[in-house]
Amino acid sequence: MIASYAPAGSGNSRATHPLRSPRPRRDASLIRVAFLFFWCLVFTIPWENLVVIPKLGTVAHLIGYLALGIGLLAVLDRGRLNPTTGSFLLLAAFAFWRCLSFLWTASPEATLIEIQTILQMVAMVWLLHQLAFSRKRVLAVMQAYVLGTLVSACDIIHQYLTGANPAYQSRFTATGFDPNELALMLVLSFPLSLYLASSTRSHALVWLYRVQLMLTASAVLLTASRGPFLASFGLVLFLPAVFFRSSEKQKAALVAVAVLGAGLILYLVPAASWARLGTIGTQVSTGTFNDRTIIWEAGLNVFRQNPILGVGAGAFSTVVRNSTGISYVAHNTFLSILVEQGLIGFGLFITLFIYSIRSCLRMPRFERALWLAMLLTLAIGVFSLTWEYRKPIWLIFGLISVQVCVANAAPKSSRALRLFSRIDSAQAPVAAGK
Repeated sequence: MIASYAPAGSGNSRATHPLRSPRPRRDASLIRVAFLFFWCLVFTIPWENLVVIPKLGTVAHLIGYLALGIGLLAVLDRGRLNPTTGSFLLLAAFAFWRCLSFLWTASPEATLIEIQTILQMVAMVWLLHQLAFSRKRVLAVMQAYVLGTLVSACDIIHQYLTGANPAYQSRFTATGFDPNELALMLVLSFPLSLYLASSTRSHALVWLYRVQLMLTASAVLLTASRGPFLASFGLVLFLPAVFFRSSEKQKAALVAVAVLGAGLILYLVPAASWARLGTIGTQVSTGTFNDRTIIWEAGLNVFRQNPILGVGAGAFSTVVRNSTGISYVAHNTFLSILVEQGLIGFGLFITLFIYSIRSCLRMPRFERALWLAMLLTLAIGVFSLTWEYRKPIWLIFGLISVQVCVANAAPKSSRALRLFSRIDSAQAPVAAGK
């Protein structure tokens, strides 16, 4: 799969420079190996809880450490760093403030865990900048995530078909996953899958992405998760761009996929799942979203007592327990950051979000639609989930940042809009022939 997006070869440089040192070839090989491990890391993110290694944690942890170690060696051997953007600097500043909160935290043990996690997220985004510094490798990272969602989606469907449902009432999820969190991971793959299907020359890959859309959509509905279901409507920002770009044959294929997907959904999804999703309107108007509004009120009361510095990373459940009697997590990423990091940390996070939106607005139309749809989906989804420590959110910020870096690193004659305009025009004949 990676070969479909591998960087172009070096051509006949050996013939024209017979005395050149072979070091660049070794450097390139080591970078490719490091990128392979990073690709595997991203591939495991949507299904990491399916495989837990004793004393080491999830499979993503093991592969992540290997990717970081080999990546550091590859960057040292290369002897230079790829540039980053203001987005990465804001992410690093947010991580620094999160670590600094250990000095005043209400829960030192929880904060230490959060520090380890956020440092891993910064390392992942840094590796993304150092190893995926080309459009083909950015596409490969997107591909890794999309293919990873197939694993967890198939496990959800398997759990449903075999009747394995020990933990949730009329809801299904992959082994080891909370249905709400996994559903949002799957929903985030929808725009990526559509984008990849429009950006590859391989007919087999195009249909693989289309099958992925049908299976993951069915899996999301089997989770009966209301927040991610609402978040999936962020896709409306991207669908017009996909149709505008598609040929007549591609449009017909998309309609066929929609019809087949609807048939699969009607066949698989039970009435109980539809009934739970049908309570969204009632919950919005008069409900508590499974006691979430009670948790949010308790969190806001804590914020009023610690508005500037917050109570420390990971300490939300500790301080809320004093008023609710139960150690709830925030079930809202924005509120969680506001309570734990105060106005300073919340300001850094919102600035990062706004900076990413600004970066998207400077992209060509197709890429702009993709990443704005991703950010809208993410913003809606994390409104009911505590996700500031989850890998997908930082992967999205990182991909937006890297795409800007790739455009800025091009020669002046093909930077930014011109770079993507050339890509679009080069792909147009291929799209028309599909």
